[in-house]
Amino acid sequence: MPAKQTSNGNGKSNGAAVVTLTRQIAALASKTVGQLQAQYRDLAGEPTRTRNKQWLVKRVAFLIQEKAIGGLSERAELQLNDLGARLPDGWRARLMGQAMSPAEAQIVATRDPRLPAIGSTLTRTHDGAEHAVTVLAESFVYNGKHYKTLSEIAHEITGTKWNGFRFFNLNK
Repeated sequence: MPAKQTSNGNGKSNGAAVVTLTRQIAALASKTVGQLQAQYRDLAGEPTRTRNKQWLVKRVAFLIQEKAIGGLSERAELQLNDLGARLPDGWRARLMGQAMSPAEAQIVATRDPRLPAIGSTLTRTHDGAEHAVTVLAESFVYNGKHYKTLSEIAHEITGTKWNGFRFFNLNK
């Protein structure tokens, strides 16, 4: 992301602010995962469960830039809003400037990250028939019936035991 020049109020760019921003971002590589997680929590206002250092460095760098020079462009925000229900719950709440309720935050925190957003439909063709499953907050709906796991649905469809994530190609 190219660095924007910050303004000092009179229309002239503030090169010192850009240098400071660049140094802050460069310093992220030398931080520990724990330090990056703490900085992410401070900047994003919510904890992260990941311990992937590369992801944390990139995300914290974005958050530092966002705080210093602004977030997404108006056009990008419009495109995200157009995606509507396909956005993960946490993103949608942040875009709307809303904090999630403790109950919503608990559901998001305990959901498997491989699952698509609530309200999404998973499809799988098996033996020439297409099967559709709707993802809910704490269960799944297949053929009008609620199931606790995708594995139960895969067993219902195939008659054999399957890992539900593998059956619906969600292992990635």
